[in-house]
Amino acid sequence: MVNHPETVIVSRSISRRLAMTLHFVLTGMGLLAGIYVSYRTGLLVYSLIFMGTSGLLWFYSTTYKSQLITGNVIVSALTAMVPLIVLIYEMPLLSRHYGSITDGMGLDAGQMTRWVLFFSLLAFMFTMVREVVKDVEDMEGDEAFGMNTLPIVLGVKNTKRIIHLLNLMAITTTVFFYFRQPFHVITFSYLLVFIIFPAIFCSFLISRAETKTHYKQVSILLKIILLMGVLYALLARFVILTSIF
Repeated sequence: MVNHPETVIVSRSISRRLAMTLHFVLTGMGLLAGIYVSYRTGLLVYSLIFMGTSGLLWFYSTTYKSQLITGNVIVSALTAMVPLIVLIYEMPLLSRHYGSITDGMGLDAGQMTRWVLFFSLLAFMFTMVREVVKDVEDMEGDEAFGMNTLPIVLGVKNTKRIIHLLNLMAITTTVFFYFRQPFHVITFSYLLVFIIFPAIFCSFLISRAETKTHYKQVSILLKIILLMGVLYALLARFVILTSIF
């Protein structure tokens, strides 16, 4: 409540009991849906992913969130899992039911896998950057609650260096992936304008950031970068199909 008192609804708009009830109901529904899909696709072992995710989210809220780096990595990894879920479910089914068709189309499973892994890695890295930026933004409240986040343990100056390093790694990953693919002017323009340039601008803003408002602005910009990364999936579909046909 110290960090974002205006966004807190528990104990204001709804009771804690109702909040916990909603948590268990929604988590249970998501878990059952995941198990059902795993069963229907003949990949029941993958239901462990949803069980593990539910457990991680619970322990994140009770324990890991206050630990150094651990909470940041968990949130980033779960974000990266979103595109990976599509890959691990769709690829076996494509091969099993439509293998002859995809082979006849010249569809490269390795290429699709690389695209999805790129999305996941990019989601992980930019989410990690944003998580650390949010730690600096929320430092005052986190310190009051005895949390061990990066800026509290290492100081703001050292945390800024880590943010710059993570951001540079995300930019480098984007550039490296692009140059591993056949040149496509639309892809090049999109990544440059909506991912790389904004990420570079983030580093500039971080260098000058001093107040909570400054870090909030960086956090919003990182949200936009993540959104543009998701929207690139629409363009990626076009690029892959044109490369086939």
